[in-house]
Amino acid sequence: AQLASSEMQNIHVQKVQSLEESVRIMQAEADEDVAQKEKEISELQVSMYTLEDQITIIKKEKEQLRIRLNNLAGSNNDELDELQTELIDKTRSLSKMSRQLKTMESQLQEETEERAKEIAFWKNKVKQLEAEKNRQSSKGYLSESTMNQMKSENMKLR
Repeated sequence: AQLASSEMQNIHVQKVQSLEESVRIMQAEADEDVAQKEKEISELQVSMYTLEDQITIIKKEKEQLRIRLNNLAGSNNDELDELQTELIDKTRSLSKMSRQLKTMESQLQEETEERAKEIAFWKNKVKQLEAEKNRQSSKGYLSESTMNQMKSENMKLR
């Protein structure tokens, strides 16, 4: 009985030792798995921090780009406003010049008509004087005053 009890005790001790060995092996495997997982977590954290830094940089670049685009758009708007103002000024200037040109054309037309009337008057006067000269010639003489008048009017025509 004692031998059976001692044998049982040995079997239990062997089972306990076997279980303890299994626990140690499982503990070692678990420790190894935990260490591997901690390493992966650490690597993921480094990757996450790197990505966060990259995201921050990209956000800053995006903001700078937005500001540049706004400035560029503002600059283009300013240029467009300047061009529109210049176009309006040029249009006003062109309209003013056009009115001045029409006024000058009217004045030129009036002066041309006036000159034409003067020329017609003097041509008519010359014809009259020539007719008078011819009549006087046929009578055989010209008065000195008529001659002087004709010379004066002839000079005016030149």
